Amino acid sequence: DPLLAKYKVEPARLGGIQPGTSRPEDTNAEWGEPTKVIQNDGVEQRLYTVEPFEQVVTTVENGVVASIVVNLNQAFSPGDVASQLALSEFRPVVVRDGTGRPLGQAYPERGVLFGFDPEAEEPAVVQIILEPIDAQTFIARAENQQIAQPQSSLNDLEVAAHLAPEEVKTYALQASILYHVGLTEEAMAAAKKAIELKPDEPAALLTRAKIAMELDDYELAAEDLQKTLKLAGQ
Repeated sequence: DPLLAKYKVEPARLGGIQPGTSRPEDTNAEWGEPTKVIQNDGVEQRLYTVEPFEQVVTTVENGVVASIVVNLNQAFSPGDVASQLALSEFRPVVVRDGTGRPLGQAYPERGVLFGFDPEAEEPAVVQIILEPIDAQTFIARAENQQIAQPQSSLNDLEVAAHLAPEEVKTYALQASILYHVGLTEEAMAAAKKAIELKPDEPAALLTRAKIAMELDDYELAAEDLQKTLKLAGQ
């Protein structure tokens, strides 16, 4: 895929096992029989002993490995783990809970997430999670870094749109970033795309209203503002 190659997007593997494509028979061939298998509502967890890790857990859905969780024997700094896994060239995005506390950091280009020790004062990696490449982590990084790195965020959204063409948030965020960097026509096109997919998307309606004001289309601006206020319950 030329676009994914352009941005060096390639799913990570553990040995020869790749989430999203490998099957349980592949993991058994790679690591031996699991020490335990847990079934829950059609989802299967398979626990393996794999040196030098404490444990490796695969989640299997519909006969395919959906994710790999590598539990480490000790905690490491995120920088050290990123260096060991050749991830240092990529920009991570911090994953936070509802209170803003960092839970880990993700590397969208590889489908890798570091899980932090919840008891540690400083970020300390105790888990490495491998998942298929997903548009949502690119969107999260774009949202997180849109002010500091607008062009990199637009690149992330280009990838997200390629991976999930029907994801409304991609185009709404594109519209907002393009508007703030002065690319009015491109911003309008992105806002229209978001609204085509979801006519009641507040972020896209608000951005289109701002653009319409700049283009002296006061009728469209008023219409979009009214819709935005209605959606907000005002």
